[in-house]
Amino acid sequence: MFKDYYKVLGLEKQASDVEIKEAYRKLALELHPDNNPDKDTHELFVELNEAYQTLSDPDKKRKYLNRYLSRTEPPKTTKVTSYEMTRQKRRTRYARGRYAPRVRYRGSAYSGPTYNDKKEEKEKGGGVSEDIFSNHYKRTIIEQHQGKVLGFTYFSRVSQVLIIGLILFCIGLLVDYYLAEIGEPETIVSREKVSWSFSEPGVMRIKTEQSEFGLLRGTAQRLPEGFQVRVKKTPIGKIPVMVIVTEFRRHYGYKTYGGIFDGIHVGLIFVLIGMGIGTLFTYKNVEFNAYLGTITLILGVVIMGIIFKV
Repeated sequence: MFKDYYKVLGLEKQASDVEIKEAYRKLALELHPDNNPDKDTHELFVELNEAYQTLSDPDKKRKYLNRYLSRTEPPKTTKVTSYEMTRQKRRTRYARGRYAPRVRYRGSAYSGPTYNDKKEEKEKGGGVSEDIFSNHYKRTIIEQHQGKVLGFTYFSRVSQVLIIGLILFCIGLLVDYYLAEIGEPETIVSREKVSWSFSEPGVMRIKTEQSEFGLLRGTAQRLPEGFQVRVKKTPIGKIPVMVIVTEFRRHYGYKTYGGIFDGIHVGLIFVLIGMGIGTLFTYKNVEFNAYLGTITLILGVVIMGIIFKV
């Protein structure tokens, strides 16, 4: 049973500790059993001691004030306007749509009984369970979607590793190509016409003492057997990329055709490097990255097959 100790002491709730102590001393002299032997007075004296012990102790007073205020003061009611109610509904709807788990599925997630099914079951006198298959259907769709995303993730990582290796290989080819150096003079030993093909259109194969390369037939006609030329070769693969001819104290350079570093092949290597770098930058979208990585790898295999004539 709740007791109003402030009322027992004859004070208000805003009374200080000094006022509580003075009120207790004054009432204790009046209600003490030695001064007043009445039985009712004795019960009042006991309540007076309880009130003073509670209000003089800071911890007990704090706990008592919480109970006192909850019982003596009515709860504050705030009038909510229609505008505030509308804003609160919008915030709730926004939070529900933003943070609710999103399920990607085809068709409706509801696979439970329809309205007509319920009506027929009620007419027969039986009950119908509510949405007994809906949650299972949602879980199945979620698991399928997660498995699909996981597969794309693994394939995307594998393709990225392969593409990084392909890019490094292409960069090595380009470095080898641009570091090519001109060698010593070589004598042409033989010339041979090559049948027309897409990779070698109108090319004549020329052999020297140390090298073998292809030139366009119009250019090759100017280099008879026994003619001396200087061949520009790559330092690593020793692949001819240009033929230097000296005529009348002037130097002419002719690009080789049909080899690894044909002009078209160098352009394809640049395209392949660009596609590989673009694939690496789309790693956040694993599905798109997996598709783009597949296309890049297939194109890389085709280009390398064309370059190395596999």
